[in-house]
This record gives sequence, structure tokens and C-alpha cells, in this order.
Amino acid sequence: MSDPRSPRFIQFPVADSVDDREAARAALLRRPASAAPKYFYDRRGSELFEEITRLPEYYLTRAERLLLEQWMPHLIRSLGSRTLVELGAGSAEKSRIILNAMRAAGTAELYVPIDVSVAFLRETAEQIRAEYPGLTVTPGVADISEELNVPRRLTALSGLALRPEGMPSGTPCSRRTQPGRA
Repeated sequence: MSDPRSPRFIQFPVADSVDDREAARAALLRRPASAAPKYFYDRRGSELFEEITRLPEYYLTRAERLLLEQWMPHLIRSLGSRTLVELGAGSAEKSRIILNAMRAAGTAELYVPIDVSVAFLRETAEQIRAEYPGLTVTPGVADISEELNVPRRLTALSGLALRPEGMPSGTPCSRRTQPGRA
């Protein structure tokens, strides 16, 4: 394993930024105008989303947190997961519940938070490294609305727990994640 304090990021292949700008421009010029949600998730957009999830009207995050708190300790002990890959990690608030269960089971080795916002992701990775000494944290920058090619070294690890942000339990991820291609 690499140094857990390493600032290294996994750079997933992304669309050419010129193509991305063209697509965004075309979408904004259409009537009605629109924009892909990924364009809202710069640092400030990520902070705003975190604030939204704390509103009384936004019950989904609270419900998910309760389920994670109830089930993760048992599931992690049963599965023996050593690696957590989270799509759309944001502040990793809910990831901490899983990481705490992994640490309690003695299995926490690697956390791979994946998000589109580089600045927000960097802060999240630094916070997790400070809170979980000994845990290797390797953030990945990616647009998770596109196909994601997970590096072989991650898929080769046994005990991989993949947690797609906002996806209900049991949702198949195989259409989005293609193990071992990168």
C-alpha cells in the first residue's frame, strides 16, 4: 500500500474539456436552457449541496444515515470489507459510518472517495486522513455520470465495498463501473 498521506489522485479518463464546454454551451442556449448537474459541483456547489442535505425537508440523507448506522457494523463484520469506494463522496459524512464499522472490525485499509469537485474532494481526503490514521486514502476525480473504469489494483483487492451515492441498496452498478479496464 502507498503512503496514507499521499496527495495522489486517481485521474479517471474524462471527456475532453473543449467537448465539455461545447456541450454545456449548447445546453444553455437551448430553450428551455438546461445544464448537467455535474457543472454545479465546484467547491461552492458542493458546499451548498451539503447544506441542502441538512434541511428538515431533505429526509433522504437522514434516512440513509439511520440505515447505515443500523446495518453497517453487522454487514462489515460479515463481509470483511477492507476497501470502500464511494461514488459521489462529497464530504464523506455517511462514509464515516462505514469507515467506523470497518475500523471497529479491524478491516479498514483503503478508502477511495470519487467526486467531480477536485477542491472539495481534496479537503475531504485531508479530513479523512486526519480522522483515520493508518487508513490509505486515494481520492479519484471523475464524472460518475459516465462509464467509470476502476483501476485493476482496486478490483484485485478482496473485500471491496462499492457505495454509489444516492443509489438505493441493491441497485446494480455494473453498467457504470467496469472493473479492471484502467
